[in-house]
Amino acid sequence: DFENVVKMDFYQNMVAEATRRTPSIAAVLNDPYKSGVNLDGHAYFIQDLDMSGEVPYNALVVNLKDKAAFEALVKSETPQVKSGEGYSYVQPQKGSIIAWNDQIAVMGAGGSKSSDLITKTGNIFNTTAETSVATNKDLQKCLNKNADISSWFGSDAIVEKEGQKLSGELIMAGFSKDMLKGNFAHTYF
Repeated sequence: DFENVVKMDFYQNMVAEATRRTPSIAAVLNDPYKSGVNLDGHAYFIQDLDMSGEVPYNALVVNLKDKAAFEALVKSETPQVKSGEGYSYVQPQKGSIIAWNDQIAVMGAGGSKSSDLITKTGNIFNTTAETSVATNKDLQKCLNKNADISSWFGSDAIVEKEGQKLSGELIMAGFSKDMLKGNFAHTYF
């Protein structure tokens, strides 16, 4: 539990380093509930694979318990807040973004262009029932497992990213589009 983790050397070292570099982060490490994140809720890690060899987009999505506290924390480090469609965001450094609305926060990184990072993050905030992976029955089955960490991968994205033609590597490995559709992998910890 968290009370024991904060006593561990690695955690104390992390807090000391954060105190030196970014005191507002150190305050949250000492009391994570001050972050505004709902620590009793689920967190989701997303990876959008780009089969073209570009840097993949990765994001951590969390539920917010206190938007004002989260926003104050973000603004204390990066005061230049911008507006997206249905969310606010900052880009604390090249290749990263922190975005939020009343319900969720997204911490994203990756992509080769800032515009791609903003677009992919915006897609999370503007997901519809038709575009949401949450409607996938296999994902629902995976998330219903009682585990601390659940990992789910669907191969349909490979076919979608590859478009009309599979890459040479997939063809050489003997894969066809039909073979790649509808396959899922789950891991649990």
